[in-house]
Amino acid sequence: MTFLERNSDYRTFRDHAASGDYPLGLVGLPGAAKAHFIASALRDLDRGALVLTHDEPTAVRMTADLVTLGADAVFYPARDRNFRSDETRSREYERMRLGVLGRLLENGRLCVVASVDAARQFTVPGSALAGHTVTLGADVAAGYDRTVAALAAAGYSRADMVEGEGQFSVRGSIIDFFPPDSDRPVRVEFFGDDVDSISYFDIGSQRRGDRTGSMKITPAREIIVTDPAALAGKIDEFCKNLRARLAAAVRESLYADADALRTGALLPSAERYLSFVYDSPETLFDYCAGSMLFVCDSGQVRETAMKSDKTASDDIKMLISDGVLCKGIDKFSLGWEETSALYTIFDTVYTDNLTRGSFDTGVKELISCDAQQMPAWTGSVQMLKEDLGPDLERGAAAVLFAGTERSAAVVAAELSEEGIPSSGAAGTDCEI
Repeated sequence: MTFLERNSDYRTFRDHAASGDYPLGLVGLPGAAKAHFIASALRDLDRGALVLTHDEPTAVRMTADLVTLGADAVFYPARDRNFRSDETRSREYERMRLGVLGRLLENGRLCVVASVDAARQFTVPGSALAGHTVTLGADVAAGYDRTVAALAAAGYSRADMVEGEGQFSVRGSIIDFFPPDSDRPVRVEFFGDDVDSISYFDIGSQRRGDRTGSMKITPAREIIVTDPAALAGKIDEFCKNLRARLAAAVRESLYADADALRTGALLPSAERYLSFVYDSPETLFDYCAGSMLFVCDSGQVRETAMKSDKTASDDIKMLISDGVLCKGIDKFSLGWEETSALYTIFDTVYTDNLTRGSFDTGVKELISCDAQQMPAWTGSVQMLKEDLGPDLERGAAAVLFAGTERSAAVVAAELSEEGIPSSGAAGTDCEI
């Protein structure tokens, strides 16, 4: 039996969730308690989840809490936007997103934590991501030249030496590349057109390390331009039909990008052509279809989303007046109304700290939880005893999480000396 199974509020929630009584409302849960309920539910119900927060710092903390509690959880960041050809930006967050999306295609039980703004940004459709994923292995007829072409088409930048994610290099019969969903770069050695060996290697020493039987080339960019000439043609056709105010300025910018595409250049501002590259761009919600949706502090999520919509609208108006965007290439994420409409499609659970007047949809069951966020522990066993005393006197139990099994055993022993029956449990927690 897990600790939360002794809690009647959790059992009520879990039973309703198992019966499909969505949407559900959980109130009275501070941050750590939210993570505990979510992690336990995913284990008990054998489900994946999308956990929605109002901002990224909260999402990062929630991810760390969920991982500590044993959930297979990952953080999905927002992507920096770039609509101007003369802007440069880091692609670190984009590669992190692609790593998460790639894992979602393979693992329907993954728990993804994201801010509402990150979750509703348009990205590469799942079918395109899967279609541009190439498997390399001794038993796969990949071909040397086709592998080089696949890396270039997937958005990898060619370099003399691989030093970071999203790069590849070619040296004789050796191809090195660094996939966005891997923590180490990969070295593929060919014998003619056949894969001879695949291994990881160290960026610093460039020395080969552990071998692996197979490896996937996954896209390094969310906007995958497989046919630059075709995209240039779409841009030309779009420009011919422009009748918008300030059309001359935006037409000049678009034609310049079309000419660059014909020379084989990668566009730093490729995001503004997202609707040309993908007929139906998707969001994280599409990748998480079939998972549970936990909306953490829904009032804050709504407020943030609506403010972001206003800011995005103002930014796009400015970019249109500057001749960077125009009608037809001006939508890059879901609006708030589109986002909240998804709450009725998913198996949605609202997890709020405070009780409010209403949620963004009706709920089939509202469960009020009695949970408290304890103050940060200073390391004093006496102070811990004082904090826990009132709850223990009324017959409550407590679980403490320690950094290591050894420290858990030490704390349990010290509490026992103070007259509180305690025992160190397996893992990194001690149960009182």
